[in-house]
Amino acid sequence: MTAASRRAADELPGNPGLLDLEYRLSQPAMPWEFHDALEEWTVSVVLKDSQRRMEGREVGSLTLIRLRENDRYCPLSAAEDYDLELSNTVLGIFDAGYGGYRQPFKDAVESPSGDLLVLYRARLDEAWRGFGIGPALAAEAIWTLGGGCCAAVVAPRPTERRDDERLTAEEQWRQACVKLDALWESIGFRRYANYDSIYVLDLTCEESAHLRNLRRKDVDALAEAYDPTRRR
Repeated sequence: MTAASRRAADELPGNPGLLDLEYRLSQPAMPWEFHDALEEWTVSVVLKDSQRRMEGREVGSLTLIRLRENDRYCPLSAAEDYDLELSNTVLGIFDAGYGGYRQPFKDAVESPSGDLLVLYRARLDEAWRGFGIGPALAAEAIWTLGGGCCAAVVAPRPTERRDDERLTAEEQWRQACVKLDALWESIGFRRYANYDSIYVLDLTCEESAHLRNLRRKDVDALAEAYDPTRRR
């Protein structure tokens, strides 16, 4: 079991080597005001039923939003038009006045030139959690869609709602957030400036690429250790 994994391979609900990522770009049929400033990608995590990878079932999904550098529109305006949550995530990154990146963001990445990729939603079935697989899949999706982006951003939150009985106590919520923060840090996300809830992944940094490769090896090791006859 690797450092990124807390559960043993005999608890896996399936072979992680048979997980595929399927990408879908969603956009209106007719151009809208910010159509060339924002892209919405849905990435389905699908467990294939065999090495032939013909059929499978979804065990998770990610939603990623690409905010493009654009001379016509401020990316923050496109985010606000999308929804309040996305707007709040990038509010401290873009300058509302001239539309470029704020100085704290420029200081946080090696080459602050290019688009911004926001990891907006991440979901993984509970049976697959605790192995370190989720961050590895997120890293693959980010690097696959991150061409031309200088960084990725995430605002880590537990998938359970605050009113979920498992997270009703404030201390339980805090502990869940701490664990989730550690998972994102395992693929290179770092806390952004003075924003406790915002993390930035520098896509131009060698360390980020190195951590992606380490998480790949973690999943490969789990796949090699998986034995359906030894499942608990």
